[in-house]
Amino acid sequence: MEKEAQELLKWLDDVTKYQLPTYDQLPHVPLYMEQVVGYINDVLGPLTPDEKKQLTSFMVNNYVKAKMIQEPDKKKYGENQLGYLIAITALKNTMSMSEISLLMEMDKSLSTDKKTLYGFYRVMSQDILAERSTQMKNKVDSLLATYEKDKLKDEGKAADDLRNSIGLFALRMSIESVTYKLIADMMLDSLAKALHGEATYEFENTPGHHETKREAKIAKAQAERLAAAKEAQMKKEAEEAKKAAEAAKKAEIARKAKEAEMAQKIVAAKEAAKKGKKGK
Repeated sequence: MEKEAQELLKWLDDVTKYQLPTYDQLPHVPLYMEQVVGYINDVLGPLTPDEKKQLTSFMVNNYVKAKMIQEPDKKKYGENQLGYLIAITALKNTMSMSEISLLMEMDKSLSTDKKTLYGFYRVMSQDILAERSTQMKNKVDSLLATYEKDKLKDEGKAADDLRNSIGLFALRMSIESVTYKLIADMMLDSLAKALHGEATYEFENTPGHHETKREAKIAKAQAERLAAAKEAQMKKEAEEAKKAAEAAKKAEIARKAKEAEMAQKIVAAKEAAKKGKKGK
């Protein structure tokens, strides 16, 4: 667990220093779809521990279809579209397309200058990211310091304590994120109803048959994958427990054999002592 904790610490340290490109740093030359996807994934790559692609051409086409970003000009995307795609890709894991689209509708009431809007998003996201990652970095630093001290007494227990502490912090942060999400959802629902009306709101937020079927299929695949992973882990643990039991059994047999050998030596020594007395 120490190795994993050190990797987590390094990632947190990198994230505290992470910065999105400024508007002026976005490519000035319009990009084709493949270039757009590669660029966005490179920009947001440091925020993805498992290196999964955050954006695909399929997603970009859907954002264009939903009128969240402008259609490409001669199949090319410019700075404004790239700025929006960075924000959409970063937010899509916690917000639905309709929720992101709703907030983007409100852009015009904040500013018509896309450079200003992107700058506002960039500063706000970086401030929050730096603050939260710094807090967690300090906690992991403290946990590792405690681990280094405790492992001198009992390394196994120290590793268990480190793992459990990181798990509890992750649970707490997950609960906090769910709570924030619930509150944000209520705020966004209120905004959507006020801006679009009840009927439009219901239409936007009621999934169709194909969406429901797709979600069920994804959920089933996830369940099967998790079950397979857990079965493999249980098999591994069972094999390790069997090996440990066999080792313990061998150790016990060796201990008893040693005790029997010692007992025989004691008996032999006593008999030798008796013969010595008789000889005298």
